[in-house]
Amino acid sequence: MISEWRESLSLQLSTLQTQGHKVKAVSLSPNSQWLAIGVEFAIYIWDMKQSITVRNFAFRFRGSTDMVSMRWTADSPDTPDVGTYLVCTHKDARIYTAVLTDVGYVGGGFRPVGAHSTALMSTTLSDRLIAVAYTDAVRILRFRIDEFQNIVWDNLGSLPRPPAAEDYLVENLAIQSVHSLSINSLLVSYGIPGGANTLVFTWRIKSLIPFNAEVQGVNQVSGFISDVSRKLNAILVTDTMDGAYKLYESGSSFHRRVYTPRFQNALGQRTVAQPVSSALFLDKDSILGTGVGQLVLWREDSNTLQNLVFRNHPTGVVESFSSAYDGTIDVGWIVCLINFPDRAEVILWHTVDINEEQLPVYLYILKTLHAHLLLIASTALAVAAYTVYLTLVQ
Repeated sequence: MISEWRESLSLQLSTLQTQGHKVKAVSLSPNSQWLAIGVEFAIYIWDMKQSITVRNFAFRFRGSTDMVSMRWTADSPDTPDVGTYLVCTHKDARIYTAVLTDVGYVGGGFRPVGAHSTALMSTTLSDRLIAVAYTDAVRILRFRIDEFQNIVWDNLGSLPRPPAAEDYLVENLAIQSVHSLSINSLLVSYGIPGGANTLVFTWRIKSLIPFNAEVQGVNQVSGFISDVSRKLNAILVTDTMDGAYKLYESGSSFHRRVYTPRFQNALGQRTVAQPVSSALFLDKDSILGTGVGQLVLWREDSNTLQNLVFRNHPTGVVESFSSAYDGTIDVGWIVCLINFPDRAEVILWHTVDINEEQLPVYLYILKTLHAHLLLIASTALAVAAYTVYLTLVQ
C-alpha cells in the first residue's frame, strides 16, 4: 500500500460572505478536528469531523483588523477545563481567544497589561503559556479563565534585550519573530540592517515566578525563520535570495539541507525552480513548502516526495497554509489559502492509500526496479566488505 496526498475539498468564500474583507490566514488544530479561517474582522471555525460551522463569523474583532498570527493549542489531559483553544494575535497588541470544549464555546479579546507596542506574532510554549513578539520586547503570557468565565492573559514577564553579538549593536537589531523549542526554550530572531541574514538568540526560561531567563547561544541564518521543529531541534529558513528553503540545526550557522521547489510537468519531470515564500515541518521526516500553483513535499533528506499541484490554479500563490499529520498512521490534512480579487479559496489536501495494482504500469515498473537496484547495491557492498575482511585477515 502506498500513501499520497490528494486535493479533496475546496471552500470558496466570496467577497459578499466576507463583507469585502480579506481572508488573512488558515489554521488546523493538531487533532485535525477544527479548521479556523481568519478574516480581517472575524474568525470562521469549521468542525472537520461533522462538516459544520461552529461559529460563522460570530467571533468578531473589536477595532483591529490586522491579524499577525493565528494558532491552535493541543488538548491537554492536565487541563480538561481548557480544551482546545485558538489564539489570534493582532498588531494592536490585543489577543483574541476562542476556547472550544465539550460543554460549549468561550471567546473574547484581551490586551495584556503593559502591552502597548505593535505585536508581530505569537508562539505556543504549552497549553497555557504563549510568547508574543512585540517591536520592543518578547513577553510571556499565561492563559486562565476567571470566576466570571472571562478569558485573561497574565503578563509573567519579558525577555531582556540580548547581549551584543557578532559585532552588531543590539540597538540596531529589530525583532522579527519568536518560536518555541520546548516549554522553557525560545528562539528570538532579529533582522540585521542592510542584509538578508537573521540573528537568532536561544533563550532558556529559568523560572516563571519570578520571571527569569538567560541567553544560551546565538547563531546567524541566511533568510527568515519559517518554522521550528521541537522533535528535530531544527529550524526551517526561507532564503528568498537563493530561492530555497534551508534546514539548520538549532544553534548552528550552517545549513544541513536545501530544498528548492521545482514544478513537475505531465511527464513527471521537475523543471525550473520557483520562488519561495514559506515552509513548515509536516513531521520529523518531511518538509512542506510553497511554490507557484503547487505545494512541494520533501523528505528530510531533500528528496522530493510529491508535488501537490492545484487542480484549478496553475499560477496560484499560497498566502497561508497549515497542516495536521500523524506519521505513526500516515494520516493527515493540509489546508492552504489563495486570495483572488472576487473571492478567497481554501483548498484541503488529505492522505489516501493506493493499491499497487492501481498504479500506472510505468510507475509500478520504476518502483520494482528501484527495489531491485537497492538489493543489488546492498549485496555488492556486503561482498566488498567481506573481500576487505579476507584481505586483512590474510
